[in-house]
Amino acid sequence: MNTHKNANKQGEKILLGGVAAAALGLINAKPQTVKAANQNGNRATKKAASRAVKTKLTYQNETDTETEGETATNDDPAGQNSGSQTAGSENNAGTASSNPAGGSNQDAAAGNTSAPSTTDNTKTEKLGKAVKRDNENPTVLTGVWLGVDVTYQPGLGIFTVKGNNQTINTVNDRSTSILKAKKSRDLLADPLIVDRNQVREVRFEGSLTINGTVQSMFDTLPNLTTVTGLENLNTSNVYSMYGMFANCSSLRSVEGINKLDASKVTDMSYMFENCFENSKDLINLDLSGLNIGLNINKNDTITMKEMFRGCSKLKSIILPDKIDTSQVTDMTGMFYGCSNLVSVSYPSSDNSEDPANPKVDLSKFNTNGLQYMDYMFSGCTNLTTLNIASFDMSKAIKTNGIKNALNNLPDLRKLVLGKNCKFYRNDTNTNVGLDTPGTWVNVGNGTEENPQMSKKWSSIDLMNNYNGNTDHDTYIRFYDGYPVKIHYVYCVYPDKSDNLKKQPPILDKDGKSYDYVVAGDNGKTSDPIKTKNIYGYTIKSIYVNNDKQSSTDKVTVTFTDHEQDVYFVYDRATGKPITVNYLYYVDDKGHTKPLLDKDNKPMTENVDGVLYGDQKDIIPKPVPGYTIKQIIIDGVKQPGTDKATVGYSDNDQIVDFIYTKNPVNNENKVKAADVTVHYKDEFGNTIAPDEILSGYVGDGYTTGAKNISGYTLKTRPDNATGFFSTFPQDVTYIYTKIGTNNTPNINEPNTPTKIPKQNKKRKEKKNPTKQTASRNLSKKQGISSVAKSKKAAALPQTGTNKHSSLTLLALGSLTLVGALGAAWFSRKKIK
Repeated sequence: MNTHKNANKQGEKILLGGVAAAALGLINAKPQTVKAANQNGNRATKKAASRAVKTKLTYQNETDTETEGETATNDDPAGQNSGSQTAGSENNAGTASSNPAGGSNQDAAAGNTSAPSTTDNTKTEKLGKAVKRDNENPTVLTGVWLGVDVTYQPGLGIFTVKGNNQTINTVNDRSTSILKAKKSRDLLADPLIVDRNQVREVRFEGSLTINGTVQSMFDTLPNLTTVTGLENLNTSNVYSMYGMFANCSSLRSVEGINKLDASKVTDMSYMFENCFENSKDLINLDLSGLNIGLNINKNDTITMKEMFRGCSKLKSIILPDKIDTSQVTDMTGMFYGCSNLVSVSYPSSDNSEDPANPKVDLSKFNTNGLQYMDYMFSGCTNLTTLNIASFDMSKAIKTNGIKNALNNLPDLRKLVLGKNCKFYRNDTNTNVGLDTPGTWVNVGNGTEENPQMSKKWSSIDLMNNYNGNTDHDTYIRFYDGYPVKIHYVYCVYPDKSDNLKKQPPILDKDGKSYDYVVAGDNGKTSDPIKTKNIYGYTIKSIYVNNDKQSSTDKVTVTFTDHEQDVYFVYDRATGKPITVNYLYYVDDKGHTKPLLDKDNKPMTENVDGVLYGDQKDIIPKPVPGYTIKQIIIDGVKQPGTDKATVGYSDNDQIVDFIYTKNPVNNENKVKAADVTVHYKDEFGNTIAPDEILSGYVGDGYTTGAKNISGYTLKTRPDNATGFFSTFPQDVTYIYTKIGTNNTPNINEPNTPTKIPKQNKKRKEKKNPTKQTASRNLSKKQGISSVAKSKKAAALPQTGTNKHSSLTLLALGSLTLVGALGAAWFSRKKIK
C-alpha cells in the first residue's frame, strides 16, 4: 500500500515538473527584442509620448463637431523632432511633424499621416472662409487667414493674428504674382471682417514667417489707427510689398515697422499711398530696418513708384543706412503730394532728429539705373532742403522721365546738386519744372550765410544753364526777388525796343560776354548799375526792360516777383585819325627826309580812323624819280610795299612810306633783279621783315645781320655780299632763340622698367595619410569591437532565447510522457 502511495506521489511530482517545464517553454516561446546597451553602459531606452493636439479648421453651424481637415500639430513650438503617435496606430511611433506652421495633416480616424513642406494654397483659401464665435467670449470671432489662426472683435475693431513659429507661403509662383500684383492681394481675413470700415487695430502675436508677398495686406482700412507686433513678422523672403498699407488714411502708429526686412523686395510701389491723411498729428516713419535692395538678384529691377504718394501728414522718414537703389528703375511720384515732408535721413545722420535742420537727404541713392522720376518731389510744399547730389539723371533724360520732378516747391531754400544732375533734354517741355520764386546763388568757396555768388540764377536759368561738370555745387535761394539780368550789346539792328533781344552781345578778348546778374529781395532797389568802358565801343543808350532811360551813365532797378532785363546798348567806336608820311632814304644808316610836294612842303596826309572790328588799306602814291622801298606802321616794318593795312586803334597811328631815289645817268646800265634778304629761325619761320635790295647788273651789294630781340645769329649766309645779276637772289640769315634747350628725341624709347621676378609658389605636397593614425584607429576600433562583443555575450540574444525555450518545451513534454507511462505501469503492476 505504501509502495503504491509512494509511486503515486512520485508520479504526481514528475507530472507536475513536466507541466511546469511545458508552461515555461510556452512563455519563453514569444519573441522579444532586447536592445544592446550603448558604450557608456546605459541600456535604458526612453520612449517619448507626444500628445496629438487637434486644431479645428472648419466648423458647421457653430457646433463642436469636428470635420474633415482636423490636423495633429507638434506639441513642440520650437520645431524639435519629438515623437508623434496617433492612437490606434502602432507603426507611427517616432514619426516627427515636418510642418510647424500648420502641423502634419493627418486623418486621426484612419491613422494615415502626411507631412507637406508647404501650405496647400487651395485648401487654405477654402478653410479661410470658416468663421466661429468663441464659446468663452461670444463677441470674438475666430477663423483662419492664410493658414494661421486669427480672431476679430467687431465691437472693438481689433483684429489679431496668432503666430506660433509658423510659416505662410502666400504664393507658389513668384513670376505669376508679380504679373498679377494689382489683382492678387493678401488682404487680412475677409470672412471675419465683414465691414472693413470697423477695423481700428491690427495685432500680430507670436512669430510668423511670410514667404512670397504681403501686397495690399492692410489695403483700404480707412479707420485703422494702430498696427502692433510687426517685429514678429519675418519678411526676409518677401519680394512684393505692393500697396501694403495703401489707403489707411487714419493710420497713426505702426509699431515694429522698423524691423521689417525688405532686402529681397522688388516692388514697393504704392506701399504707403494715401496713408496718415486723417491723422491729427504729423507722422514720423522709421523704416531703418528695411535693408532695401541688399539681396536682389542681378537681373531684377526695383520699383518705388508712388511709394509715399499723398501722405500729406508725413513729416519725416528714416531710411536704412544699408540701402542699395542701383537697380531701381522707377521712382515716379515717390513723394508726390507729401505736403508736410521736411526730413528724409538715415540712422547715422547727424540731423536725423534735429528739428532745427530738417532736410531731405537722398545722398545715398544710386540712380544709375533710374529711368523715371516724373513728379518725384512735386507738391512737397514745406520742403526746405533737398540733397540729390548723388543722382545720375542720364537715363531719365533719355526716356523723358524727369518731367516736373521739382515742381511746386515754394519753400525750397537749399538745393545740393552733383555732377550727373541734369534738368532738361532738348526743350523746356521735358525739364524738371523747377518754379520756386527768387534767386539761386552758389555757395562756392563761401558759406551759406555768405555765399560766393559767382552764379546768380532764377529757377528757369538754373534748369537751362546748369552743367554738372562745371556747376555742381550747393545752391541757396538767397533772395526772394527774381534776378535782374544785365546785358551789354552793340546795335546791329535799328535801335528799337522790340529788337533789344536780337542785338548781339559784346564779347571780351576771351570770347565771353560782359553780361551778369544782380539780385535782391522783392521790393528793394538795387545799387547803381554803371556803364562799362569797353574797348572799341561807345555807349549809346540804356533800356530797363523796354523802357529807354534818360541817362547813359548808370541806372537802378527795383526787384520784383518776375525777371527783368537791363540793356546797355553800344555802337562800335571809330579809331583815331591816321597820319601818312612820305619819306626817302638819305643814307644806308636809315636816315630819312620828307619828300616835298609841288609847293615844296613835306608830303603828308590825314586819314579817318577805322571802325572797331574793321580795317582799311592805304595805297602809297607814285612819286616821280623815286621808288617805294619800305612801309612802316607805328614803327613796325611791313613785309610788302604795295599797301599799308590799318585796323582800329584808340591811339594815334602813323604810316610811313619810305622811297629811294632813282639812279642818275644810268642810260648804259641794265636794271638787275632784286636781292631779297630773309631773317628766319632754324625752323624756317620768318622772325623779321624781309629787305629788298635793288641795283644794276654788275654792281655789288652788301647785307648784314640784324639785332633781333630774343634771338642770336646762328648761320651767316655765304652770299651775304655779292653782285647784282639778272636773276633774283635770296640771302637768308638763320637765328636761334635765346634760352632754349635742345628738343629731346621724343622717339627715343624709354628704358623699360624691370619687373622683379616673383618667386613661384611651391606646390604644396599633399601629406599622405599617416598609417599610424589608421593603425591607431584600427586598434581603437578593435578594442571597441571586442568590448562590445564581450558585453553582448553577457546578454541573451533574441535567437538564443527562442532556442532555449523550445528545448525546455521538449524536455517538459518527454518528462510528462515518462511520468504518465510510469504511472500506468505501476497501476498495472499493483493490480
